[in-house]
Amino acid sequence: MLFPFLDLEKKIQLDDKTRFNGFRSYVSKGSDPITTMTIQPGADGAALSVFNSNEENRYLDWQFSTFNIDIDATNNKLDFNEGGSELTATLTTATYTLAGLATEIKTQLDVAGALTYTVSFSDADKITISAPTNFSLLPETGTNRLVSILPILNINPKPGFGDSAFGNITTVTGKRVRALPKAITISIDDGSGPQALTKYIDLMSVGGDALFSNDQDLIFHRHDILDFLPQGRNSFLHVHRRAQDLIMAFLDEAGHIDIDGDPLTLAAVTDAEEFRQWSTFVTLRIIHDELSNDPDDDFFAKASGFKSQERVHRKRAILRIDTDNDGKADIGEGVGIIGGTVRRR
Repeated sequence: MLFPFLDLEKKIQLDDKTRFNGFRSYVSKGSDPITTMTIQPGADGAALSVFNSNEENRYLDWQFSTFNIDIDATNNKLDFNEGGSELTATLTTATYTLAGLATEIKTQLDVAGALTYTVSFSDADKITISAPTNFSLLPETGTNRLVSILPILNINPKPGFGDSAFGNITTVTGKRVRALPKAITISIDDGSGPQALTKYIDLMSVGGDALFSNDQDLIFHRHDILDFLPQGRNSFLHVHRRAQDLIMAFLDEAGHIDIDGDPLTLAAVTDAEEFRQWSTFVTLRIIHDELSNDPDDDFFAKASGFKSQERVHRKRAILRIDTDNDGKADIGEGVGIIGGTVRRR
């Protein structure tokens, strides 16, 4: 028997280098050895041979240059109604840009319903769906909610509110589309017939990723930092993203909430400069922690120093945050890091 296996990172930013690794694929005892191996980077990509006699070299280094989405049976439904029973728009399996996806959504809404819909994306990657009379979207209660396109479009109900915000409306605009799923497929063969495995990654746009710091911020504090990049990478963006996650988790654990009592999300951060230094030192600390092999080595010492700087920049009295969900941090709107409360200045 054949057992394809694919190692990959879950999130990758547009134009950033990543590695899809198939070296852990194997065959069962008594089977012939693997003779072919291909990896297809996205449904719109070609299946490329990565077979090598050295198993450790069975990988594909890749970067995506177009922000697009692979639509298939895992994400091709949109449940809605026009005042009566539930209707379902089914998107055609293909790869779409955001503009192309908007056109396809309109096409299939028009086919499934009686209304004529207008669907568009803004420059900020926000989708707007409109109709001449009332309709309802069903992101939480729809029959196909587990394979719905709506969560990808960032049309999500607030916790505890169900689909109430999307009922009997004539227009709705989602929050920014941060990531689009890409299907990565590995196929192996030992001469008995191929066996394939598909995994999905989130392709992030630069604006959707909204990282708080970048590699140039790291270089300012350590000029040779790029010498320590892992194999298969050309940036530390994956570590900046971990730093971002840690910072948002810190705000959550400290009890910071928005005006509705919900945890803060990245949409609440309207100016990454507020977090740049904090994120920079979190990123540097993570990198040096991973490089350290001994409490007495230079990496451990530098990690400790960066952690101290991390604490300094974390303790800023106020960070301007959009706590009322209107898309901007208004004058007097912010959170107090030390006190763990929402404050008005």
